[in-house]
Amino acid sequence: MPPEIVFIESPLQLKSALRMTSSSGNLLIVCRLNGEAENDSRIKSSACGADIEYRFIVAPPGSAWGLMKLIVLAVYIRLRQVFSVKCSTVFIGDYRAFWMRICASFFSLRSINILDDGMATIHVVSKLDESLVKQGGLLRLLMPSVCFYTAFNIKAEKVDIVYLPVERFTDDRDTDSSVAYFIGAPLVEKGIVTAQSYKSLMADVAEYFYHKHRSIKKVVYVPHRAELEENYSASVDGLNLFTVKSLNEDVESYMQKLKMAPACAASFYSTALFMLRESGFDVISFKIPLDFVALKFSKDIDQVYDFYHVLNNVEVVEL
Repeated sequence: MPPEIVFIESPLQLKSALRMTSSSGNLLIVCRLNGEAENDSRIKSSACGADIEYRFIVAPPGSAWGLMKLIVLAVYIRLRQVFSVKCSTVFIGDYRAFWMRICASFFSLRSINILDDGMATIHVVSKLDESLVKQGGLLRLLMPSVCFYTAFNIKAEKVDIVYLPVERFTDDRDTDSSVAYFIGAPLVEKGIVTAQSYKSLMADVAEYFYHKHRSIKKVVYVPHRAELEENYSASVDGLNLFTVKSLNEDVESYMQKLKMAPACAASFYSTALFMLRESGFDVISFKIPLDFVALKFSKDIDQVYDFYHVLNNVEVVEL
């Protein structure tokens, strides 16, 4: 049988691939390395599995040659299967990545399988489902069927959803009630909020912990790999409760290995926050006021908080 093939370009997408395909013994994962040191290092360090073949292709943003190498590899793999009764089933890490959809199309024009890509999955499914609902007649027949494999229990009319619950972490550790973790997000880097707004939001978070959680004496700020040090440092400098800790692994794995569990994990919104909640940690989501958010992102951000509101055991705090 030909292998299942996965195209990914981020550590989270790789983690989703390994979680979904853990029972498969015949798997090829094509990893795009985008030239960002932290991203590429985490992809390589997370690549594991004795029965899994990996191909690493360096393709920085804007590199036509890099993207061509990915497409040529997909064509080569497909040509090797041209006389096979059945070709590979293909999964992609991000529907928004045009190169992934091109590579997948060489194997099937009728269906496309998409892995979890964090909180982005929520609004990607929503937008795609809305688009498919509007399509009718012949155009709808020509559209491929779309299936998302996700840990998010979301509903859709035209998009197929395969729900893959997160394995719950059995935690018999003691809790250090004096420590909380705050998971950073590249909101400034993506233009979602301004640097000044992020600094103001972090000051409000510090005030919340100081007045509402008096037992917490230290908040560990864990930067997202895409955050610039100059931005997050400017936001937490001067906040007495906060200390910064950069990680070389995802925050979920790190927190599960701590000798004592923290009182809680917090963030504005984060895939890690959702995963930690599913794993049994106490979590807090601080809601960003929409007047802080750039207009083009406001609907997507609001959608994420709507999702958090329907979850059990997620405390959403209005700032």
